[in-house]
Amino acid sequence: MITLPRSLPASLVFGVIFVLLRLVAHSETSHAAKPFELAAGPANVTLKQFAEQAGREIVFMASEVAGTETTAVRGRFIPREALGLMLGKTGLVISVDPKTGAFAVRKPGEIPKEQGAGLSTVTRPDRTGTIEGRVLNADQEFLERALVAVAGTAQQTLTDSVGFFRLSDVPPGPAEIRVFYTGMPQQQRTVVVIPEETVRADFTLANSAVANKPAGDTVVLDAMEVSVSREMAGSAIA
Repeated sequence: MITLPRSLPASLVFGVIFVLLRLVAHSETSHAAKPFELAAGPANVTLKQFAEQAGREIVFMASEVAGTETTAVRGRFIPREALGLMLGKTGLVISVDPKTGAFAVRKPGEIPKEQGAGLSTVTRPDRTGTIEGRVLNADQEFLERALVAVAGTAQQTLTDSVGFFRLSDVPPGPAEIRVFYTGMPQQQRTVVVIPEETVRADFTLANSAVANKPAGDTVVLDAMEVSVSREMAGSAIA
């Protein structure tokens, strides 16, 4: 418990209390576990994805992370732990600003002051929305591990055992949602994301064309392109 001298001016007392409350709130946020779905890939790409999913600012020098491949991270972790798993094999060093909670990623050693202009800062949009829903087949059965992605972005996730998905921190405005599942035609829909609100988007995919074809017939499925790592693509097939 902190005791303040009675002689302190009231304005200063309230100022100290406000700072303490901010520090406590930041501490609670820093130690809260969040879901991460980060594929392995180039650091300059995956660090931005990390910032979006963690809701935290991250600063790095583009020239220092160029050519560095990060490790895939999937599951619930506190942001510092997730970032450590991502960069564990890269040799890059992580530091945290104690006041703002922002992460800094760099190579070992001091960064020359004259290179400060080369730093890249990635922040989460201030006001974002959430998209959630379920993916089913034509028989109204839940589809597990269907890939749900926001077109034109790196945001994507897999459905759980009851076909549920959630995409957080989606920028406001129209968003094209694409759903992929092996052996079924791709489905897409455009929804309007409203800041600080959740929009519902359920999908029902047509059953595989293979099941409706006589034995021996050749089946040609629609081509589809998904920007995911080989590891995630393999998981979707499994």
